[in-house]
Amino acid sequence: MKGMQTLDYMNFLTPYLAIDSNALMRNIHRMQEFSRRVDVNVRPHVKTHKCPKIAKLQVEAGAIGVTCAKLGEAEVMVRRGIHDILIANQVVDRSKLVRIAELAKVADMKISVDNPTNVQAISEAARYMSSSIGIIIEVDIGMGRCGIRSKEDAVSLVRLIKSLPGLRFAGLLGYEGHIVLVEPRSVRLENCTQANLKLVEVAEHLEKNGYKTGIVSGGGTGTYDMTGQYEGITEIEAGSYVFMDSCYAKLGLPFEQSLFLVSTVVSAPEQGVCVADCGLKTATSEFGYPEPAFLLTTRGGEKPALTQLSEEDIQVKILSEEHAILRISNPELGISVGDKILMIPSHICTTVNLYNEYHVFNSGSFVEKWTIEARGASY
Repeated sequence: MKGMQTLDYMNFLTPYLAIDSNALMRNIHRMQEFSRRVDVNVRPHVKTHKCPKIAKLQVEAGAIGVTCAKLGEAEVMVRRGIHDILIANQVVDRSKLVRIAELAKVADMKISVDNPTNVQAISEAARYMSSSIGIIIEVDIGMGRCGIRSKEDAVSLVRLIKSLPGLRFAGLLGYEGHIVLVEPRSVRLENCTQANLKLVEVAEHLEKNGYKTGIVSGGGTGTYDMTGQYEGITEIEAGSYVFMDSCYAKLGLPFEQSLFLVSTVVSAPEQGVCVADCGLKTATSEFGYPEPAFLLTTRGGEKPALTQLSEEDIQVKILSEEHAILRISNPELGISVGDKILMIPSHICTTVNLYNEYHVFNSGSFVEKWTIEARGASY
């Protein structure tokens, strides 16, 4: 961000989310370049950005479709013209399944399952709406969350899927979410290899029993290259790579921070302490506090000066509902009331869900606002 025009960052009510559009597009294209190089599809997870505008940029760059966490996200994406959707979670409520079946009349809808009762309910919804739904069997590959636990369970589910109207067996899904932040890389790679082996072994077992597996889907941002190059994986679902956050930044991935939380210094009550106007209502903290990245100072009416910050300069020490209390270790920063601090969220997905819109900048100049249309679509 050095050398950029910075005045526009001063012109909006804080706190807000700022996208560096150049960095965003570089991240999107880096993922697609990887995809082409290793011959794996990208189906990015929109739970990170929840924004059809960004989803369309990903598809235009080469993504085959999108992954959604919930029905609500899928409805937003289909409404905005994204027509290849995988819902990576189980949906069991009948009214939700009917809505998915309705979407399936205009879009290629695929949904994750791990039990026969759910499969039967999806078939009933598809028949009711006279549509067809793709079924993806989720395999537990180490998270201990959802997913079948054995190869035999997979065979039984495929037989059931193929026996019911309105359904088509589309493939398998696994998620190594328990591994994506593991360090060092060598340990992450070893664990990821073992997780993907479980997934691919289920696919091979189905093939031996006469059932062709089309999609074998997995992979998060922290393991995208490991999963993407694993033989038998057909697509990766990474999502956070478009924005990044402080947790993923520690892994040395080839993606840039493209989203920042912009806050204003509202108090400097004593030496070494300042208070910003972002708190728990505008920055999640389950993975730690946001990290100050840049300071925009406004001395004496001069053009704002941009200073890159480090952990040695300043840290967030406490987040309350509406305030961030920061400890300043570098007195030369000269932070004053009215200055702006651009912070890196610790967990981008949950932080984004607190906002209604992005402020999009190109080289520091404001371009436009993008609505986070699937914000709060947790149903």
